[in-house]
Amino acid sequence: MSTNNESKKKDSKPMFILCDPQDPRIESMTLEESSKNSHDIIRNKISFFQRPPPLTPEIISKMQMPYESFVENCFNLAVVAHLHFSGNAHGGDTSKTFKGEEHYHRLYLNMLEHRHDWFVFFEDDMNYAWPERIVGMLGTLATIHRNRHDNDLCEKILDLDECVLNRYLEMVQNPQIKNNATEKCASALHYKYCRIRMNLWCQSKPISELTFDYRKETKLVKCFRKLIEYESQYMPYDDEADYLYLVQGIFKFGDRIPDVPFLRALTDKQIGEIIQFFLALSRQTGPIEMSAVCDTQKRQCTLAVCAGCSKTEPFLKTFKVCSRCSKVKYCSKECQVNHWKIHKTACHKK
Repeated sequence: MSTNNESKKKDSKPMFILCDPQDPRIESMTLEESSKNSHDIIRNKISFFQRPPPLTPEIISKMQMPYESFVENCFNLAVVAHLHFSGNAHGGDTSKTFKGEEHYHRLYLNMLEHRHDWFVFFEDDMNYAWPERIVGMLGTLATIHRNRHDNDLCEKILDLDECVLNRYLEMVQNPQIKNNATEKCASALHYKYCRIRMNLWCQSKPISELTFDYRKETKLVKCFRKLIEYESQYMPYDDEADYLYLVQGIFKFGDRIPDVPFLRALTDKQIGEIIQFFLALSRQTGPIEMSAVCDTQKRQCTLAVCAGCSKTEPFLKTFKVCSRCSKVKYCSKECQVNHWKIHKTACHKK
């Protein structure tokens, strides 16, 4: 009898633990602690725990807060965010890059609040690595919100991203920095920004209602130019060179690739006509960006719902997954325990 009671008592609680998808200790780790930690991100990317670069007294004098406070309250946020970004991006898996959403969001809010000091920090061209990294993180955050159709927030993030990108593009023109590697990196970041901006515009209204006036949409005309020039220079035969294929088809290039001089000679009116053709094509087949890859990306950006209380997580990977079946997530241990009576019948070891 006592055995049965013990069995029932054991069965009344989950027989497993919640699996934390991210190690929250990363934020508070010192260099010494991180070097002893076995977490993959820490082990692979420990070099990013670095001291802030020195600034000249002239630049520091322009800051609204003491430089030590900027390092503690601003710069360290960027270090932590990039630790997640670089570690999660290892191997090129976009879904892993998205996991750092909370840290990118914190950095975004911090940059809005302390915008002046951040751009003073960027005045030293030798700090070019940080705007480069921040552009990547803000672009990822914008992509997450675009996939959720949070268009207004995505637009605001892109506006800040554009300002940081423009400063970075200026910095890499410094003869001490400029080389083939930095030029290619700058072009790739600019291309990704333009692609997000173009895709955001395409989903701002139903495709049947979209019209394009090249005289009003000057920013999009510039973005489209960058897209086709980059694809011609760096990915002429790539299946993802969606925008270059439009030019190739409209101007009847056949198998030949339009070169950069030809693309730069196109007038704004011609660019407008290409985008109008793109809209007409999209009305028939669906927007170019609506591919299987983008459908997967939208699923990866979907916030989890707690199986116990139906609460939606504030950021990706905030809730913890049931480590036994890996099929449901919970906002807290209490919700997991309370939901066990319902979940236990469907919970099977993976």
